[in-house]
Amino acid sequence: MNNNKTSIFPFESRFINIYGSKIHYIDENNNGENSQTTFVCIHGNPTSSFLWRNIIPYLKTKGRVIALDLIGFGKSDKPDIDYSIATHSKYVNGFINVLKLQNIIFVLHDWGLVFGISYARENADKIKGLVFMEGILKPMRWNELAYEPVRTVFKFFRTPLLGKLMNVNLNMFVKIVLLKLGSNRKLSQEEKNYYSKPFLKMKSRIPVYLFPTFLPLNGKPKDLYNLTDENHKWLQNTKFPKLIFWVTPGILIKPETVKEIKVKYNRLTDIYLGNATHYIQEDYPIEIGKGIINWYKSNYEIDV
Repeated sequence: MNNNKTSIFPFESRFINIYGSKIHYIDENNNGENSQTTFVCIHGNPTSSFLWRNIIPYLKTKGRVIALDLIGFGKSDKPDIDYSIATHSKYVNGFINVLKLQNIIFVLHDWGLVFGISYARENADKIKGLVFMEGILKPMRWNELAYEPVRTVFKFFRTPLLGKLMNVNLNMFVKIVLLKLGSNRKLSQEEKNYYSKPFLKMKSRIPVYLFPTFLPLNGKPKDLYNLTDENHKWLQNTKFPKLIFWVTPGILIKPETVKEIKVKYNRLTDIYLGNATHYIQEDYPIEIGKGIINWYKSNYEIDV
């Protein structure tokens, strides 16, 4: 089931039913063979597959490219569910399994790291590699998150009544964190409208409000601390190629974290992009696209 393309997002929209809800995704360069490399791009809060629009053309040169909208985000349905991390993972896992994806290289951002790495840990036979940037690799302490005043703002976001007022009633995560502070490049009005459209109604902002409350900080919440700790330990024992893009000052991945994982993770390549905060696909799409392709060539293509 398809619908129209737009000039700003020139990809054919597709929808698939997962647990009774429609999940929106794009599927580019699908030649019908399970043997081809499949790049699976997973976004975080509060974005969508739109985040990958300027990187997808690079990935298409080396395989099939799928970018989905998480349940409750983008053009995917917004059912009345709890939007817990376990529920998000259920929909992501269901999406991948229904499409019978193989030879996956995950391209992950923000909460996408949690969903992609968790899936990879449980389905290692389907995974070919991991690319990640500005996301949740491991449990953190408050002093590892962002910088001031962003750190203080996230403390407000995690305060039940205040956080709900800020992100459900006032839509601050979308209006300020994403559209004003999230990238160095000034977004066009058309881009801002595309990012904002899924969250015009207060009810639609509930998943946006919940995500900051799930961040594994100073041991809380315990279930997310355990999950991200397990993912982090698993990555230290995996043999497939990994690529991390990082920036300064960043929000979720600091230079100290990069230094740590360069020692602990096998077959890790790191690419420093420069100055940026969080939505680095808006500031460095060419560098990310070319970086992934060069990494792919060096790890998966053998000179004859």
